[in-house]
Amino acid sequence: DHVYIFFFLGIGLLVEMATGVNAVIIGTSTKFKYNTYFGFLLAVLVILFNLIFIQFYGVEGAAIASMFAMILINLLRWFILYKQFNLQPFNTRFIKGLVISVLYVTACSLINLELDVLPKLLIYGFGFTLVFWITVIGLKISPDINKWLMKMKNTFATKK
Repeated sequence: DHVYIFFFLGIGLLVEMATGVNAVIIGTSTKFKYNTYFGFLLAVLVILFNLIFIQFYGVEGAAIASMFAMILINLLRWFILYKQFNLQPFNTRFIKGLVISVLYVTACSLINLELDVLPKLLIYGFGFTLVFWITVIGLKISPDINKWLMKMKNTFATKK
């Protein structure tokens, strides 16, 4: 019944994961004090958003509050990196990967196979993962992955 708790927390953590290196870069730079400010601001935002959202959505409201707080803090970290260091981690390849990920998650949630749990898990797990990676490789979203795959192909194709 509380499946949306994991959904909203997952979105917040997904944003954290996508921008996670920002905190490390700030923390190891001359602007390391910003991480302290962001930690304090995160706590204040969570409390403030909890006061707003819990009254309307209950337990799910707490998850929504945490999600919004995480997204805001990570946007602020990105802004600091951009303004202070002229770093921009997001590019068109990132956007393509994000769109593909959203499309595959949506497709996976819309396709309902009437199977037992284990076959369903195997089909979803292996099938969608395989289709996802074929798409990512085919569109050359990550030059590093494509370069590594070519290296592996050349390594194993030449050995007999």
